[in-house]
Amino acid sequence: MNRELSIRYNQLINMFDRFPLGSAICYTNGFRLRVVNPAFGEAVGVAREQLRDRSLLDVFTAVDSAAVEQLTDALLRRQHGRFPLDVHWTVGSQAHSGHLTVELVDEALLGELPLLVFLHVDRREPQRESLMTLEPVAARILELVATGATTAVVARHVGLTVDGVNYHLGRLCRRLDVPNRVALVARAYALGLLDPSTWPPRSADDNR
Repeated sequence: MNRELSIRYNQLINMFDRFPLGSAICYTNGFRLRVVNPAFGEAVGVAREQLRDRSLLDVFTAVDSAAVEQLTDALLRRQHGRFPLDVHWTVGSQAHSGHLTVELVDEALLGELPLLVFLHVDRREPQRESLMTLEPVAARILELVATGATTAVVARHVGLTVDGVNYHLGRLCRRLDVPNRVALVARAYALGLLDPSTWPPRSADDNR
C-alpha cells in the first residue's frame, strides 16, 4: 500500500471509530469481517477484536435466504449499488432485528473486493396497540402459523404466494423483535395477540 492509500486507509479507520452507526468492512469472499467499529460490536454484543475474520452470515441470520443469494450473485458480477438485507441476531437471550446495507467500495484502497456494511438496528419496542391494527391478512397468517401450518399451506389459505407469506412473516418477526416463527407465536400469545382459550388459534380481537 503506497503512502497516499495508507493515509486514506487510516482516515477511513478513524472515521469508523467515531461513527455512531454500526459499521464494518468485510470481504466478498465468505463475507469475512475485516474492520468493525465499536458501535457494531456493541450492537451484536461481541468485542470487535473477536469479530475479525468471522463471517457476517455467522453473526446475523438473514430473514430471507433468497436475498442472500441475490446479494451474492450481484457481488460476483461486481455490480455496484447498495443492497439491503433484513437480519436478526441474539445477544444473550435477547432477540434483535434490523437490516444491513451492503455496498462495494474502492478495492484499490482495501483489496480483495471489500464491502462496506452498515447495521441499522430496529429499536422499536413492540406495542400491542400498534399490532392490533395489523391488516386482516397478517392476522390470519399469524393464526395459521400458530397451528403449525407450513408456508405453502398458509399461502393456499390466504391466497398469496409463498414469497408473499414470507414477506408478512418477516414483517411480523421484525415488529415483535423475534428471530423465527416459533418465537413469533410464543411472543404473540405473551402479548395477548392470540386468544389462549381457543383452538384453532384465533386473533384476540377477532369478531368473526
